Amino acid sequence: MKKVIALVAVTLMAATSFGQHEIGAKAGYNYLMTNYEGSETEFETNGGGYHLGAYYSYTPMDNLFLAGELLISSRRWNAISSSTTESSITTKQETYSFYSNHYLDIPMSIKYGLNMRKGRYGDSKYLLFYAGPSVHLLMGSNGSVQRTTRVDAHDQTTVLQEEESYKSEDLKDYFRPVQLGLNAGISYRFGFGLTLDARYQAFAMPSNKVDLDDVANSEWDGVVKQGMFMFSVGYSFLRD
Repeated sequence: MKKVIALVAVTLMAATSFGQHEIGAKAGYNYLMTNYEGSETEFETNGGGYHLGAYYSYTPMDNLFLAGELLISSRRWNAISSSTTESSITTKQETYSFYSNHYLDIPMSIKYGLNMRKGRYGDSKYLLFYAGPSVHLLMGSNGSVQRTTRVDAHDQTTVLQEEESYKSEDLKDYFRPVQLGLNAGISYRFGFGLTLDARYQAFAMPSNKVDLDDVANSEWDGVVKQGMFMFSVGYSFLRD
């Protein structure tokens, strides 16, 4: 993976004046999917986020594009877990967790474009298919946990509730500071610089650290695996 990232980075830096250079900005929505594996309790999750940043694209030859991006990207998700212990006293515990992580995403990709039009006016339109490696650097994290315990005994019910909030320093032993991944997608570039983009971002490693010896909270048991669909709108403001 490191060799692939280095090769793509060197290729982008070695771009010369032979070809087209393009610089632009993009922003969009993240649809986040989270799965807790190995946890002792059942989880329900949902999440989303946003991304925004800049991109650079180089066209060394017709239909071939080399691209790199710098994106501020957020991953926000809720997790609801529950466990029940039944005996002479029935105890049910529900945990509602919210997490918000912010990353510096550095995706790189090789794109193949189908030229949809070479008209007399304006630039060509392209339907682009692409894939490549990505690096994700954790910039900050925060979260909150609300625990509700319901105890039923002798026809009486007792409800206990507590809340906790966490900042980056509280979660530094939980989330990975660096993730590697792969992205693949499709985009359509209009002749006047507007681009619509959709991709799937896969992460090659869990979002949390597998070794959780330093984390005492039981709601963090398990491995957090995530994947993300990203939908973007971009516009190139510099082309030559």
